[in-house]
Amino acid sequence: MQSRPVPGMIRPKLSSLPRAKTEAARYLELHKLATEKSRLEQELCRIAARTTVIHNRLAVLKQQMVDQQNLPTPAPALPPAPAPRFTFVDLTY
Repeated sequence: MQSRPVPGMIRPKLSSLPRAKTEAARYLELHKLATEKSRLEQELCRIAARTTVIHNRLAVLKQQMVDQQNLPTPAPALPPAPAPRFTFVDLTY
């Protein structure tokens, strides 16, 4: 059974093989860290934009709810008069 990752924790992408301790390895590690930093910053921008959209929509919904509550309630309509059940015919001679 595999352990589930902790919700909310962002795991870095892993390399399959460990790198040798060389100057090139350090530059590669710096590049990977910079790439991840850039990706996370872009994700934060997308989240901020989405948050703004959600807040705007909530404000519109709240205003619509206030408008609906302030409308006067119409008087209940009277039910239509019942139709006669039978039609009467005068059969006098």
